[in-house]
Amino acid sequence: MARRSFTLAAFSFAAGLVSMLFKHGNFGMEMNELSVRVLADTEPLTKPDFIYLFAETKQNQSSVLIEGRAEYEKYQVPIAIAGHNNASGYPGFTAWASLLAKMEVPSHKILPISYCPIPDHPEKMQTTLSEAKGLVRFAKERNYRSVVIIAPPFHLPRCFISVVSILLGAGDYYPDFKVFCKSGIALLWNEKTIHSQGILLARRRELVNTEATSIAIYEKKGDLVPIKTALAYLNSRD
Repeated sequence: MARRSFTLAAFSFAAGLVSMLFKHGNFGMEMNELSVRVLADTEPLTKPDFIYLFAETKQNQSSVLIEGRAEYEKYQVPIAIAGHNNASGYPGFTAWASLLAKMEVPSHKILPISYCPIPDHPEKMQTTLSEAKGLVRFAKERNYRSVVIIAPPFHLPRCFISVVSILLGAGDYYPDFKVFCKSGIALLWNEKTIHSQGILLARRRELVNTEATSIAIYEKKGDLVPIKTALAYLNSRD
């Protein structure tokens, strides 16, 4: 299932980014490399300290919950999830913890993480970046050294670059923290779904370009590090 997830996602990203390659030069090439490497990331050489499931809408939650259960079975380390309830389209900690418990993840292995509001972002809105900030602070407070993050294949590249942007930033500087990626299982690409704070309705295949565009916008705004910086992080991590 995981191999199928990567294959579908990699081909979708490659097809969706061809036009960007010509329009944006290096951005397209760097985005293509980042996407493939994140979707086919190497396994950690040692057991990670924890697993983090990025918050998703109800329509996409099975992608991360099923893969999260598989990673728990492999590593037997805690699974952390967003700690609040019913915000930005996310069903909430209580709902996800209940589903994970039904999948035989022990309740004491399911940990809540508070997201951290980002300057110039709506205070009560959970975003990918605010989740990433909460994740890095959670790890830093506990002196954790590594994590496996899981998100649906269309969302995973932005999740990864968001975490890297936080751990390389001045406020939460934690450059030795190792972030590994695991794609959630692939759901039907032509199916319409809700994404992005629970307000964006689109087919999953359309979200490939939407996410790439978001990365370009947030990079230009300064919220995200340049893709070449994220690639350099991957090179140094390995």
